[in-house]
Amino acid sequence: MGCGCPVIASDLHATRDVIGNGETGRAVSPGQSPSLAEVTCTALTRHNLMIDHSDCGRKWAHCHFDRNQAEEK
Repeated sequence: MGCGCPVIASDLHATRDVIGNGETGRAVSPGQSPSLAEVTCTALTRHNLMIDHSDCGRKWAHCHFDRNQAEEK
């Protein structure tokens, strides 16, 4: 996400906080292979949407994390 890559993740509590309302990526319910396939196909075919998700995700990551924070952990 911080590198500007689109994110497709399992829909778990922690990822909901990061992905939000689908602005920074897409979340798929665990164990739902058809949903994962659909979201992956969307990522591959809707280039502008994935660019938007990538840009928003990178901005989100840079606002919420920084190098100093990572070094402390």
